[in-house]
Amino acid sequence: MEMKKPDSFFRRHKILVIAIVLIMLAVGAVYGTRLWANFSFLLGKDIIIYLTPNEKSLDLHYGDTGQVAINITSGNQLFCRASCNYEFIDRSSNAVLDSGVFNITPNGHFAENYNVSVSRLGTGQDIYNFQVVCRNMYSFFCPVQEDKEAVFRSSLIIVNYELSEFEKELKAGLKQNVTRLLVELAALDESLQGLNQKMLDVGARVNLGDLASRRLELNNRFDRMLLSVENLRAVWTKEDYLRLNREFNETFFEKGASLKDDIGKLNEDLDSTIQNHNSVITLASGYSDNFNHVNSMSKTPALAGHPVLDEVSDSAQQFNKIIISLKDRDFESYA
Repeated sequence: MEMKKPDSFFRRHKILVIAIVLIMLAVGAVYGTRLWANFSFLLGKDIIIYLTPNEKSLDLHYGDTGQVAINITSGNQLFCRASCNYEFIDRSSNAVLDSGVFNITPNGHFAENYNVSVSRLGTGQDIYNFQVVCRNMYSFFCPVQEDKEAVFRSSLIIVNYELSEFEKELKAGLKQNVTRLLVELAALDESLQGLNQKMLDVGARVNLGDLASRRLELNNRFDRMLLSVENLRAVWTKEDYLRLNREFNETFFEKGASLKDDIGKLNEDLDSTIQNHNSVITLASGYSDNFNHVNSMSKTPALAGHPVLDEVSDSAQQFNKIIISLKDRDFESYA
């Protein structure tokens, strides 16, 4: 009788053996992966983050809006996720416009869109900055070393703003008119200062009457005009040419022309007053000489003591006092 061969161990425990082999392979893969991750970190292959654009420039006008698209991608190791903090900053005012936190997987993507606008007049630059800081998140397959620093990425956005073509045309036209006004204002100032000095010099010897109050009114009108021009200058400095175009008109030149005419009239009236004063002094001086001659004759022996001559002598003395008072401004008018 033929005997049966005993079954082999493998044949009898085939499923168990296969299971053990598979488990060993799985454990080997797991620890092999971890070992590979550790080895990669030792070689410096840490977190990898890409940020675009690195730098962007926009050319806008006042009131325009431009869009900035921010994209972040990860080139991290297969099993490493990263946690990131980001900020979008207006560097011109040091204001944080947006901030947040996100997680990103290997080959993952994160995006943000921002609208930037020009809110200031004239020409210049506004600078914005998007910056992100990322750290790998620890896990069994991503054994991050604690001493590894975070990765920092930054994107610079520059907004150049300038005048529109219409504003440039306005500026050119306004520049001519403003320059003309400033030249006329300087001439008015010179004329008025000359008149002021002349009246100060003459006022010590001549009764100016209402001329002094007229001079004060002219100075007040010039000061008001100067203040208006200073306001225009402030608008010009801000490069608000649309507003300047609304506020600047021909009335400035009309006021200047009127002030110039009135300065000229006051000068003429002052010269006339001086001439009248000098004429009165000249005439009175002639009469004084005649009275003095008659007074000297009254002192001769032949005419001494005559009543008429005594009256003439008294009149001569009174008249001389009047001449002195004229020279000292002690009178009310020249009429």
